[in-house]
Amino acid sequence: AGPEGAGGAKNWEWCGAWQLPVDDRALKLAAAAGPEGDGAVIREWLNRGVASGLVTRQEIASMLPVALMGVEPHHAILDLCASPGSKTTQ
Repeated sequence: AGPEGAGGAKNWEWCGAWQLPVDDRALKLAAAAGPEGDGAVIREWLNRGVASGLVTRQEIASMLPVALMGVEPHHAILDLCASPGSKTTQ
């Protein structure tokens, strides 16, 4: 399930991801305005998803290399550019 209720959310089917129409700073500002606003609701949804391991926050640019490589479940990948980052979770 994705953030279908988030106005302007974009489904990137090629990588199984959703892109929200706001950045983290905008979400923090909107959440500070009140707990019932859209920003607060989206931020809470993200926080719960990340805490449960169901959501990983990542920029689209970080998804491109993995998607373009066409990695299959039987492939073994050595990411020589890996550091603590989100590409390695794919």
